[in-house]
Amino acid sequence: MKLKFALESSGQDRRDLVATIDSATTIGDLAAYLACADPDQSAGGVASTPGPAGLAGAVPAGEVGYTLSLADQNHRAIDPRLTVPESGLRSGVAVAVTRRSEAVVGRPAAVATIVAGPDAGREFALWRGTAYLGRGRGAEIRLSDSSVSRRHAKLVIAGSLEVSAAPLVEVVDLGSANGISVGGAEVPRAVLQAGDRVRLGDTEVEVRLTETASGGGGYVAGSASVAFTRSPRLAPLFEGRTFELPGLPERPKPSRMPWLAMMFPAFMGMGMFAFTQSPYSLMFVLMSPMMMLGNHVEQRRGGKKDFESQMRDFREDVEIVATGIRGSLEVEAEQRRRENPSSTECGQGARRLTPLLWTRRGDMPGFLQLRLGLGTLPSRSSMTMPPVGRSTAQAWAELAAAVEGLSLVTDVPVVVDPLSMGAIGVSGAREVALPAA
Repeated sequence: MKLKFALESSGQDRRDLVATIDSATTIGDLAAYLACADPDQSAGGVASTPGPAGLAGAVPAGEVGYTLSLADQNHRAIDPRLTVPESGLRSGVAVAVTRRSEAVVGRPAAVATIVAGPDAGREFALWRGTAYLGRGRGAEIRLSDSSVSRRHAKLVIAGSLEVSAAPLVEVVDLGSANGISVGGAEVPRAVLQAGDRVRLGDTEVEVRLTETASGGGGYVAGSASVAFTRSPRLAPLFEGRTFELPGLPERPKPSRMPWLAMMFPAFMGMGMFAFTQSPYSLMFVLMSPMMMLGNHVEQRRGGKKDFESQMRDFREDVEIVATGIRGSLEVEAEQRRRENPSSTECGQGARRLTPLLWTRRGDMPGFLQLRLGLGTLPSRSSMTMPPVGRSTAQAWAELAAAVEGLSLVTDVPVVVDPLSMGAIGVSGAREVALPAA
């Protein structure tokens, strides 16, 4: 990783530097390297740098015992045993090399007590930084439990944002065979609370913060740290939807009277009657025109009933779609207000460091847009009107009335883009326009 920082020398001059370090580099390692590589150190091998109280002091360049102090935080010293990622140093910080002292290390921040297992009753003092648990040599908490790996887990005691706040204790599994569990649940890592017990194999460990853990005599690692690295907040963008409106019902086809088909049987019946002189033959032949007439009347009545049924179904479908569009407009209004928050929300986000500050980058839509207020704007969703076809004007009018106003969304931000518009003007009465501008 690369750390960009400003190094303050004894003459209060600051030089911008970039250090390429790995995750295992400690604050003491970095401070010792800076002290040895400082071109301003005296010929006798002494680097004159501000001490923890802001005074200049001679630091022997060959002696192991350096740390860094925060130049913008009253030269508050950082525990040299912390790794750079654990210390919370961020790019942009101003530091100075200073002498390591007992005041920097301070008293233990926590005590780890073995409450169960072969080593029950043993206690281990812990300072801010990383302490390893396992059977191997070099572990700060060395256990004799055979079910514990050589390097089983680690305890990370890190500072928080406030100087007076207690440190955070986190336990992290290092890929052990039996893993770790907190509160009976197996976890890869967890932040420990008061009374939590960590189980490693057959051993249980309880970590208790000391009374002097908060503040540390004014020397804490948390003065330049953040609780975590915040991931960018992905602001949801409402892209809109396309709503397909129900098709219009077709009007019934007109049924014409089959006059010719009815006349031919009638002529044939008259011919048969003239030949046979029998009224029964006339009645038999006239049955065909009567059946055609009845069929014509039935088709006409049935067509009207079918069209009325289609109109009822059409109205129900339109109401369902209109309800869905109204719900979509509410969601759109809410999301568009989130896309362009108000000045009050932005101010609160800046004061409280809410995720709103990590919302937008220069390559994202809406970058540097200004919100002028709330208004009624066209919706980003669209509706596809069906073709009129063979429907009636009544059906079209009902559909248009049902979706009237659903192409607009109310109470959404009215924004302008100064980068594309170039200039923005405020019109109106002077006493109103000046405060708005």
